[in-house]
Amino acid sequence: MGVSGLLPMFRGSTQTVHVSRYAHEVVAVDGYAWLHRGVHACASELGAGGASDKHIEFCMGRVALLLHYKVKPLLVFDGGALPAKAAQEASRRGKREHAKAMASQKAREDSHEEARKWYAKCVDVTPVMAKQLVDACAARWGDRVDFLVAPYEADAQLAQLARSGEAAAIVSEDSDNLAYGVPRVLFKLDADGSAQQVVLADLFAAGPGVNALDVRGWTQDMFVTMCALAGCDYVEAVKGVGIKNAHRLVARYKDRKKVLRALRYECAACPDDYEQRVDRAALTFGHQMVYDRRRRAAVHLAPLPEAAAQTHGPWPDFLGAPLDAAPPRASRARAPPETGAPLAASDARSLAQRSLAKATELLPQRNTMESYLPARRSPRRRAAASAAAAAAADAGAGAAAEDGREVDALLRGSARAARLPALRAAGGFGRTGRPVAAAMRAPNRVAPSPDKENPGPRKKPRAAPVDFNAFAFAGSAPPVARDDDADARARAAGADGLWRLREPRLR
Repeated sequence: MGVSGLLPMFRGSTQTVHVSRYAHEVVAVDGYAWLHRGVHACASELGAGGASDKHIEFCMGRVALLLHYKVKPLLVFDGGALPAKAAQEASRRGKREHAKAMASQKAREDSHEEARKWYAKCVDVTPVMAKQLVDACAARWGDRVDFLVAPYEADAQLAQLARSGEAAAIVSEDSDNLAYGVPRVLFKLDADGSAQQVVLADLFAAGPGVNALDVRGWTQDMFVTMCALAGCDYVEAVKGVGIKNAHRLVARYKDRKKVLRALRYECAACPDDYEQRVDRAALTFGHQMVYDRRRRAAVHLAPLPEAAAQTHGPWPDFLGAPLDAAPPRASRARAPPETGAPLAASDARSLAQRSLAKATELLPQRNTMESYLPARRSPRRRAAASAAAAAAADAGAGAAAEDGREVDALLRGSARAARLPALRAAGGFGRTGRPVAAAMRAPNRVAPSPDKENPGPRKKPRAAPVDFNAFAFAGSAPPVARDDDADARARAAGADGLWRLREPRLR
């Protein structure tokens, strides 16, 4: 989840960069963050209990992107359940169960779009998925990709890698990496290699008006206190207190005890143990249990203060119990702490092989345009084609090869193709094609076809000659004989003199 509303407050210090900037350097990646993004493509299948490897393909595509730009990826996965996050995990588990019930209900109601949205909320990323991704990447790239399973939270392990200089930057989707003190974080890595980079030092050095929140001159402890008051994975925010109110309190009172005292005075809804929760959240951000690859031992992210050691002991339980043997790299990643037993080797191998084949091979295209747009033929054309095929078979191989041009000529139009049955009845096709040509030159002598489904061409009847004497003219007399005398025509027309204008003089 991260810190509520943190990243939008620092858009002025956010830069768009390309991963090629970190060529020939190690970049640590939150593996579970990529898996969370990948499961959205197959949320319906996974939520309904089916099998899919689209999320594995998504992560492998991002790994291939980093390798293309000569970046050394180091995938880090979550380990055991952190006691400080137990309440948050229980709340998320209840939300997932509710989302799964709603998805099943929407699926029964045939509301597939709503069901897909609820399935996306109920799918959980498991260590089995992490193992599948490890096996698929190892099968394709080998030692070019490194892996590490954190003792507890991957965010704290990423912070240890970045702060120790083992990683030049980290790739994540959680804003609480800034609270862990990560110097450089790349958010929202796209398929083209661009990402949103946030440098922690730029936040503390930004002038007024650059960001929505001014944190100039702040210490890391003040920044962590603001993140804890705004709400994070380790403590819930008090009702009415957001990121802006938390910033206002910290900017005014500076010290955490004074800030909590002022908050309790302003807000009466603070729980009784809220101060203890905030203190534990701040200690979790700064001193969680991580694995040091150089020392090959489990250590705190930063040495525990003496006051905290006196209060909670040298190894506080909410920071994670010390481990006798922390998982060093990919060999231990095959059996995550939460599962206790690795996935079946045959299932993991088959899934890795399928992912590898889809990512490396270009399969032939089967769904071509011809399969969607078949050739459309009219009934007459289909009948003509079948008749031509039968005629070619009867005439023999040699005659069929010679008469092919004549048959193609007949099939060019439906009117010509309709004459094929009549041509067969008249004597078939000759070797030289003369009967066909003769019949085509004399279409009027073609006998009507006895086939009712494919009748021959109908001859259009000629129009009867027009009898102009049958027309009646208004106010006119019977037609007069042709005469050159115009006065005679006028007397024959009677009183009406229209004939003088309408009847032309005939010479």
